[in-house]
Amino acid sequence: MIVAGTPAPRTGAAPATIAPPTTLGPYRIGEVIGEGGMATVYRAHQSEPIHREVAVKLLRPEVSTPEVVARFLDE
Repeated sequence: MIVAGTPAPRTGAAPATIAPPTTLGPYRIGEVIGEGGMATVYRAHQSEPIHREVAVKLLRPEVSTPEVVARFLDE
């Protein structure tokens, strides 16, 4: 499971947003390429063990219960 970032200040009733890390292990995180109810998907560049473009899916912290994490890992 990957849950990362710093919550942005809350304003009104909108949910908190999370700033993604710029790097995560061997991945350099880029722009958002998809969003859903459970996670946000980012374009990223993997530097090890090979160089390639990948997608990295980060779970939203507010839905990161053990059940959701299990579903995420099964995916």
